[in-house]
Amino acid sequence: MTTVIAGFFGKTKPEGKLIKALGADFKKGDKANVIGIEGNGLWVCLVCDRRQQLDPPSRCDNVTCTASDPVFVGTLDDGYRWAAPDELATGLTTKGVTFFREVINNVCAAAVEISRKGSRLHLVSHRLGPGRMYYRATKGGIVFSSDASVLSRVASTKPDPMSLWSVLIYGAVPEPLTVFDGVFAVPVGQAATFELGASTPTYTQILCLDFVDEPEIDEYVCLKQAKNALLAGAKVVAELGTSMTISGGIDSSLFLCLMQEATDRPKQGYMCQLGRPDPEVVFAQRAAEASNTTLRVFELSEDQVVSAIRHAAESAMHPFSDFSTIPVAFLLRRIAEERPDCPWVFDGNGGDDCFGVAGQEMLRKWQRITVLPSLFRRIASSLWLDLGIWKRHSLLDIGMRKIYQTCVDDAALAPFVFGHNGMTYAEPTWFQKVSELLLASCMACTGNRGNHSLYTRFYTIQLLHVCGHLWTAKALGPAHELGKSMLYPYLWRDVLTSMSRIPWQMKVRNGVTKWPLKRMLEDYMPPDFIHRKKVGYVPPWRKWLRGEEISSFVRETLLGGTRYITAVLREEWIERMLRHLKETDANPPAMVLNTIWGALATELWLQKNLA
Repeated sequence: MTTVIAGFFGKTKPEGKLIKALGADFKKGDKANVIGIEGNGLWVCLVCDRRQQLDPPSRCDNVTCTASDPVFVGTLDDGYRWAAPDELATGLTTKGVTFFREVINNVCAAAVEISRKGSRLHLVSHRLGPGRMYYRATKGGIVFSSDASVLSRVASTKPDPMSLWSVLIYGAVPEPLTVFDGVFAVPVGQAATFELGASTPTYTQILCLDFVDEPEIDEYVCLKQAKNALLAGAKVVAELGTSMTISGGIDSSLFLCLMQEATDRPKQGYMCQLGRPDPEVVFAQRAAEASNTTLRVFELSEDQVVSAIRHAAESAMHPFSDFSTIPVAFLLRRIAEERPDCPWVFDGNGGDDCFGVAGQEMLRKWQRITVLPSLFRRIASSLWLDLGIWKRHSLLDIGMRKIYQTCVDDAALAPFVFGHNGMTYAEPTWFQKVSELLLASCMACTGNRGNHSLYTRFYTIQLLHVCGHLWTAKALGPAHELGKSMLYPYLWRDVLTSMSRIPWQMKVRNGVTKWPLKRMLEDYMPPDFIHRKKVGYVPPWRKWLRGEEISSFVRETLLGGTRYITAVLREEWIERMLRHLKETDANPPAMVLNTIWGALATELWLQKNLA
């Protein structure tokens, strides 16, 4: 159901080589869709790879538009519905790109507008999610795609060292940068508009968040608004017959129960079991029984891990660092085999980020560290790196690591530093440049007002960076490769509006994270299900790295043959850590494991797309 969009927009007729590069991956039988527009000095080619047959691109008067996924519109009072074929183009004609503020779900889109005032290209990224529109300026015009790898085949390109470093340190690359030098991304929650002949765009904000800092808000009203928004999404997801990915956690369990309340239609759920025993399987089964859901559990065995790693890394739309994508990619392949005719898959990410992530409780501690003198923090960070304290998972390591993380420019960014410079070759200015870009792209959705509270900055970065760059990205690429369309209903329009009205004190209450969701779930599940200790959907990456097959695969990928990531990651560090993992029982900190995965996933992606 999902679509890769690609095309050219410019004054000069594109070279045959360029069109061939764009069309080579897309013209596959009768599912390809190519739109050509020419005249009055304008040349446009829109190429759409439709793995499942969809309606033709939306057209109205002077606008032609295509989207990566079907578009849902509507209101909470009237319900959500599938947009009519011409509705997208009509909305763009009458309201411009701000029409996408009214769209319910997350879509990427490309639109060409031709008028007497001139011709324009509009590129729209996900409102809040992993989908981006990418572009690069070439001779005569702009080449664009919703898949970054497509643009690497249009013209010769090379990796950008600072962006590779950003994947290792922050887990992802802040827009407008990408891992390719000269290829740029439209930031999450924004639309880029190119005038004919221009090489740089102007931006329009699609995602607009207005968080409430005051606690004097009626609790009942907040919860009712949030539940109504989730119920509206649950009804759509249920009526589509969506394949449900289930973890046994609060987010997916609550959504299953809301789907059951919205409609009694039977549901099909799927779970990846990470070894035996997996304690979360029992809770997933209980949630399935309470919601009339048939649950299928697939075990990811160690002999299947290398295949799952390749699928997860190579199918990504853009490199990022989150090794929990391994079981997600494995599960999506099983779902595709079980239900080849169902194009929809549910993703429950966003519940933590919208309704009370655990990190909120840590903010005051981070604030205390940031008031320490900057000279002291720099010295402590240097000692932590130079003495190798980061190798030992100890209280000293934890404390000094937190000091190191607070060396970024903004206190709200500190919890989101995932790697460290002791592993890398980094220029002195990279930390400042990347952190400034990350903060700027995230805070744009709040109007860039300078008086935001620390909570506002923290939650905005959590939503747009951790959720938008990492957690939701786990499924998008693998799903697309399998012809599936991901639904992220916790990140739909009305849910985001309702969650921004819930004060911080209600999101984490008396140490209970995601309190609003847990309060809603009390109507369906008993307390022992809701208030148990969270296990998390974390694969045994440390254990896998100690196995001979996976360790050899990682070493060969990162240290043998064609290598890109070693331009910024020290080879001796890779060798030392892989040997350390095999020879000792000591558990390295998560920061080290994240860096190994980020390096491996990025290297595999680059080797595939720069071959």
